[in-house]
Amino acid sequence: MNNPIYHAFRPIHASDGTLEEVFQRIESKRHRFCFSVRILLAAVLAFILLTLSVFAADYVLNHRQVFFFDTLEALAAEQSQENPGNAIGYAIPCDAEEAKDLETSVQYVARAMENGLLGDEQVVDRGRTPDGCWVIRKCQNDLYGDVLTEYRTSPTYANALSIDGLLQWDLSALANTMKPDENGQILVLCKSQGEHDLLWSKAHLGYTTDEGKWFSLSYTYDITWDYGRPEYILSDAYDSSEVFVTDDSVQVLLLSYDGQVWAKAANGHRSVDIYTTGRTVPEIKSLLNQLSLSTVLR
Repeated sequence: MNNPIYHAFRPIHASDGTLEEVFQRIESKRHRFCFSVRILLAAVLAFILLTLSVFAADYVLNHRQVFFFDTLEALAAEQSQENPGNAIGYAIPCDAEEAKDLETSVQYVARAMENGLLGDEQVVDRGRTPDGCWVIRKCQNDLYGDVLTEYRTSPTYANALSIDGLLQWDLSALANTMKPDENGQILVLCKSQGEHDLLWSKAHLGYTTDEGKWFSLSYTYDITWDYGRPEYILSDAYDSSEVFVTDDSVQVLLLSYDGQVWAKAANGHRSVDIYTTGRTVPEIKSLLNQLSLSTVLR
């Protein structure tokens, strides 16, 4: 599944020399990495004895912990203690100029509609609606088994999202203040071929600010993945990093660097992610207060 936050901390192993190489690369190229979760391989780090300067905060909805670290060494030591022998997972941002090369919402939608997200999917049917198009594909997936995946585009998703039994979300706070991207809205539903149970769903919505800057929002639901896992933040890589509490008592991880802002809230099998180059941190906080995240992530 082509999802930048999917299975970010699954165990991976590597040689004893990987960690030292990672430290060297971060010092020399730290701001050349784009903001998608990087899996950096490491051997067992139990031998590292460092004094950790760490602040932990829990998400209100699921007591999910977010740890902030001033150094990569401290981050690696904490992750080693919590998950000996597993991967070091963390993210560092690229600058705004490099971010121009990232995949736009329109490009993401076009790729998903053309090729799918699971790989080796066979088209079962496709068609058009008055305001969009749809494709149904089938495949056998190692994680989900035999599945049918439905891809739907519609500009109406920019104003409201509806998934039977899962989600009813008013997004007018976004659509009223920004222009929805043409052909930049998609909803994906993946169901088992036999029982037609919903296994995962993803909505990705693109908008453009009055200044012509990016704004995107993603909603993800996945029964195989618990987003209530600890998250490790290298705070020194950002201009600001904090946990913001919305008016409806949802805690959101907020990160900013070089005019870019990322916001993430999660609970159990659900996650909401925002990325923008056209809104300040205070403006994002105001929008978050209007999005009713407590009902979306329940």
